[in-house]
Amino acid sequence: MTAPWRYQHVGAYLAAVRRAHAALAAGKRIRMWWGDWEGVDRAGFRKEFVAALHRRITRKVEPDPRGRKDSQEYRTGMLRDKYRLIDSARRIRIYEFETDDCRRRFGDRLATRDE
Repeated sequence: MTAPWRYQHVGAYLAAVRRAHAALAAGKRIRMWWGDWEGVDRAGFRKEFVAALHRRITRKVEPDPRGRKDSQEYRTGMLRDKYRLIDSARRIRIYEFETDDCRRRFGDRLATRDE
């Protein structure tokens, strides 16, 4: 049994899965794709079925919104702020953070110029 590339309706997909289960229960191996010459057994079919299910679910989910935190400049600033926080733990004076998030969370660690 060779699975078709695309299923127009859920009923066609369900019928193909039922045929595959029946063939596997009879001890046969089934071909999952055109280059699969030796076929897969029950464990291989389960692995492919679960992977296909995950692909279908992922296709339905909208992509993550891209915002300012995904920009290269923001990530570079966060990296620099990380090293500034490490320096503050070493008792080195730091006077500013690049990102708003670090200023908000770790503003108490900033040194003032008049100290």
